[in-house]
Amino acid sequence: REVNPERRPGGRRNESTTTDETPSTDSRERSLVPEDPTTLPETEQRRTTRGPQRTKLRTLPPEAESPPTAAVLFTSANSARRRGDHLEASRLYGELNRAHRGSREEVTSRVSHGRLLLDQMNNPSGALRRFDDYLRVQSNGTLALEARVGRAMALGRLGRREAELRAWREVLNHHPRSLHTPRAEQRILDLTNVGSRTEDRN
Repeated sequence: REVNPERRPGGRRNESTTTDETPSTDSRERSLVPEDPTTLPETEQRRTTRGPQRTKLRTLPPEAESPPTAAVLFTSANSARRRGDHLEASRLYGELNRAHRGSREEVTSRVSHGRLLLDQMNNPSGALRRFDDYLRVQSNGTLALEARVGRAMALGRLGRREAELRAWREVLNHHPRSLHTPRAEQRILDLTNVGSRTEDRN
């Protein structure tokens, strides 16, 4: 250490200190020795003993697929019916009925499903329920004629002659000039004649 013996005004010496000393060997060696964690503050001890903290990423569950809309089910069912996949078409019509009951597509599908059950799947009872369901809410709808004709045919397949006769008369009453008029009139005549012959035998 060099001391500058210059005096300040007032009689005091101005001692300026110049440090040109290099660190001793002992101090350099101490700097290379890791510090004892127990001598560090508590927060530093936790950081030293635990090591680097890893951020845990929370894995989000995959989004559930949204259920198909009424339009999608209706289109898919009609496509399956047209290509001859009757079981798949019936399944899709049923899913549409359960998931979107009362929608425009579901109400319309009741007639298509009914004809599929009647014409292709030999299920007149199921067909009759579909036609009745449609007429219950759309007695004057665009498919009312098809539903009434299908209903009469389903009753005929079930052997319910009196109910079938009433159903064909309903076709004539509600749709007197339709393409189904000749068929309805002929079927009414046949059923009436059968009834007359049965009464004569008794």
